[in-house]
Amino acid sequence: MALRAPGGALPTEEIGAAVEQAAALLERAGHRIGDFEYPAAAAEVAPAAAVVWMSATAEEIDHLCKYVGRAPLPDELEALTWACIEMGKGRTAIDYERARRALTAATRDMSEAFQQFDVLILPSTALCAVPTGSIDGRSANFSLERWNEDSYRFAPYTELFNVTGQPAISLPLAQSKEGLPIGVQLAAPLGEDAALLSLAAWFERELPWSGRLAELRSRFLPARRA
Repeated sequence: MALRAPGGALPTEEIGAAVEQAAALLERAGHRIGDFEYPAAAAEVAPAAAVVWMSATAEEIDHLCKYVGRAPLPDELEALTWACIEMGKGRTAIDYERARRALTAATRDMSEAFQQFDVLILPSTALCAVPTGSIDGRSANFSLERWNEDSYRFAPYTELFNVTGQPAISLPLAQSKEGLPIGVQLAAPLGEDAALLSLAAWFERELPWSGRLAELRSRFLPARRA
């Protein structure tokens, strides 16, 4: 189990409690629970990951320009996408390869760490759901620095598994005081997708979510007109 994110952040008390309750359920079912510490390469993965995904976004736009026959107009892309393009222009091939090397090291170290256990249980996000648009990647007020801060404050737990390619799943195993779902994330070793899905199905049987959907719809979705 890991409550701390790769970069060191901790979740809210509600989210931490949800993860601990899920771990306790596993323990009662006969699983052994222990604390997990990220390997150093995995704990520092965010800067290298940003170089790779932002460069990939910039290259994708450049590639599509060949089919469109022109460069994108100012209002055709989100502010975050324009930031990716600018970043891509400023990076070198050495920058990119250095980032790829760092991500490879993180993948190798996480693969070795996962030889000691079957599954890692951790939060899906550090905060409960935030209002749509509050993490601003679109408006004229966009700031890449602020977007990074807001994004990683909200969701510092998922990027690592995008990097390593390990199977991971988020399950709505709890609810906040406001009634919103709290995601508990499970991650497994490379290639263990079936085992992960089997465990997720077990959680669904133990903590079924379907019975709570009607209440959530009535609280958060507008009533339909007859």
